Amino acid sequence: MALTERLLITTALEETWGNKGEQVYFLGEWCKHYNRKEAWSKLDARTQAHHWNDRVKLKKDHDCLKDLYERTIVDISRSLNEFHNLDKPDLYWRIIVGPWLFSYIPVLFDRWEVIRLANINLKEIKTYQIANFEMQLIPFDYSSFSINLEPRDLWNHMIFLRILSNYYAEKLKIVDLKYDKSQYLKNPTTNTQKKSLKNKLASILDKIAFILSGKNQKIMFLNSYFSLTRLSMLNLKLKSMPRLYLDTFTFEKPSVDIAKEFRQQKILKETKSSFEEFLSQSILKDIPFVHLEAFPYLLSQAKKIKENPSIVLTAISHWNDEVFKVWIAEKAPRKTRLFITDHGSTFPALFDFFDHDESICEKKITWFRKTHPKHICLPPSKINLINIKSEKKYCSVIGMDFHRYVPRVTAFAHVEQNIVCLENTITFCRALDPIVFASTKVRPKPDSFHLGWDTEKRYADALGKEKIFQNQSYYSVLKKSKLIVCTYADTTYSEALATGLPAILVHRPEFFEKIPEAKDLIQRMENANMIFSDPLKAALHVNSVWDHIDDWWNEKQVVEVREFFFENALHIHDNWYKEWATFLKSELKKSN
Repeated sequence: MALTERLLITTALEETWGNKGEQVYFLGEWCKHYNRKEAWSKLDARTQAHHWNDRVKLKKDHDCLKDLYERTIVDISRSLNEFHNLDKPDLYWRIIVGPWLFSYIPVLFDRWEVIRLANINLKEIKTYQIANFEMQLIPFDYSSFSINLEPRDLWNHMIFLRILSNYYAEKLKIVDLKYDKSQYLKNPTTNTQKKSLKNKLASILDKIAFILSGKNQKIMFLNSYFSLTRLSMLNLKLKSMPRLYLDTFTFEKPSVDIAKEFRQQKILKETKSSFEEFLSQSILKDIPFVHLEAFPYLLSQAKKIKENPSIVLTAISHWNDEVFKVWIAEKAPRKTRLFITDHGSTFPALFDFFDHDESICEKKITWFRKTHPKHICLPPSKINLINIKSEKKYCSVIGMDFHRYVPRVTAFAHVEQNIVCLENTITFCRALDPIVFASTKVRPKPDSFHLGWDTEKRYADALGKEKIFQNQSYYSVLKKSKLIVCTYADTTYSEALATGLPAILVHRPEFFEKIPEAKDLIQRMENANMIFSDPLKAALHVNSVWDHIDDWWNEKQVVEVREFFFENALHIHDNWYKEWATFLKSELKKSN
């Protein structure tokens, strides 16, 4: 049954929250910063549940959005070719625009859905409007799009208003707010940090390495997540000069004139729903400058790059390095072969990124065993066997924190599911025996307030400030740990297991669906009391083994399951560089 008129609050911008005593309707949990609880807890408020609490709907939406993404790639390629007077294939534009587009389409759909549900739940819609900032909020690149999307409310406020004013005008009442434009646009949208002395020195050494190696470097390791030591070991085995390419793809941000007329065009040739019509109207309004007005400059910068490797291996540059994406698009696939390596994993997510990596690369180096024709399982670039001499002092709980707003359609926790996961961890901690709890401390995910859920304060309020590791790196926490308790199945759990220290996973698997190929491994780890979906059972197990935890960790079943994990999900060993070198040498022969 629809509610009578309530003020619709779409974001955490409190100036849009109306007058004291007014009944309000929060569009989602993202509106309510935990550190502002004193403000929102006093309101006569209802909060809308997120539509992807229905995980069946999440999977169905993912499949539909993936299909829409593939259709959009074709149309956006045609449109960008027209604007830039080029004739590039779809793969070219997929490499360049894909990371923004596979985020943008699901983000827009999520905002569309929450407004659609609010329309069902409210008889009339009243909301406050901060005047139009759309042109000022066009991102420069993928990274600045992420900055606008995640912690900043203004961009989301504008998207919600765009949907409301275009599709729900008949029941919409908008109240304009007086505002100071500088108040909302004072934060930079790109990273302008100066180089540290250490980075300046590294750049000089890298230029010397380029001179010594010449233009004949056959393999480019670019943001590959190999440490400098490991990168040097591997290059020594390959008989090549280690390079970091610190300045190769940097550029000065150009000034551009906005192509206002072109940005008003629709982009999709065919639309099948009201949402697709909205998407068609919005893509060119919101596309980053680097793909439109600033693209000719990036193309000219890319063509100046003198590197000519046979193989490029990267973990993240194919996402956020704009000049690199243009450069590799110009070279791929015949001149230079693109290899992508996992930047983190434990059990691969059931879906994420619309298989972007596999669509643009020739090989994908994975931590988990091969599940795709392009996959090659090799030792991870960022993790090796870690011999940690631990003080064995704490039951160290490693917290999780994800984005306040949905950043893409993925098999991870969304919106209030993050709070459910945090409460799951608190339940585990409170169920520990007093002697174990006395040795328990939580390491919240760094920058948790930046992501929006303020998990450090939530843990401190629930368990006590003394239970928080303050400003401690993950590895410094590991060195103090008797037991490591991870709270989501991702890179931190792999890193914990790599130490050889006792480590368990206490999580909510319904919010982190994994590929079917991981089912058997997960089941074995559950049977060995290494993975728990019930926090009370996890606490019961920890209580029972705390005084002899190493005995449990070295039991035959646990050891066999750990070995099975390393065989299937984390292929690490001391001779990792030999395995990598053998693989890369064989691939170089194919390039010749």
